[in-house]
Amino acid sequence: MNGKIIRSIICLALAACGLASERAVYATRESVDVLATGLSGLPEMIAPAGFEDSGVSLLGGCRGSLDWGDFENDGDLDILISGYVSYGQKYPIVTKIYRNENGNFEEIQTSIIQLFDGATAWGDFDNDSDLDILITGYDGTTTYSKLYRNDGQTGESGWIFTDMNAKFVNVGAGSLDWGDYDNDGDLDILLTGLSSTVPITKIYRNDGASINSGWQFTDTNAAVDGVMKSGAAWGDYDNDSDLV
Repeated sequence: MNGKIIRSIICLALAACGLASERAVYATRESVDVLATGLSGLPEMIAPAGFEDSGVSLLGGCRGSLDWGDFENDGDLDILISGYVSYGQKYPIVTKIYRNENGNFEEIQTSIIQLFDGATAWGDFDNDSDLDILITGYDGTTTYSKLYRNDGQTGESGWIFTDMNAKFVNVGAGSLDWGDYDNDGDLDILLTGLSSTVPITKIYRNDGASINSGWQFTDTNAAVDGVMKSGAAWGDYDNDSDLV
């Protein structure tokens, strides 16, 4: 299994098997690069003409997810990644954050739940100008859907992400996306996956702070088909200034 950053010289597609991928501006370059994780069986992970291996070494994984985001607001993109590390290890499931220090990626210490077969995404749900984490997946026994608030650095290599104990449906084998579908200035959630034995699709409206320092996300009971092993994304296809 591999975790690689492929630097782009010319912006092209990445062909791969069994991986999650994201594109991002890397360091100070003006091109688009690729971060990829997954099994490197057949067909092999391919870096076509115009791409080269950056040489950055990350923990390899599969059956997971990843996202780019500047969680510490220092102007460069960091990495959130989850998945299986190795089928032979005692604790093969990981969720990791790598901090970008001038192109060198350093793992930071957090208490975020370790999951695979799920989805991860950065998003500033509380509008405090730093990125929080939404993560779903399976820990080998149970599925989870967790929201973590970014509460800043602790020590030299740690970061506090506080579990908000949000009342989401727990899912695995799904996808998620942040988006302000009701145009009220805060991020709502689109969530898909397998809940128990039932594929679901949920839209949660962000209703702001609640008592006891919690946060209220309301299930809108949207009439959307439930799906699993899926992709989900907000978009304004008809240019009417709202998301579907």
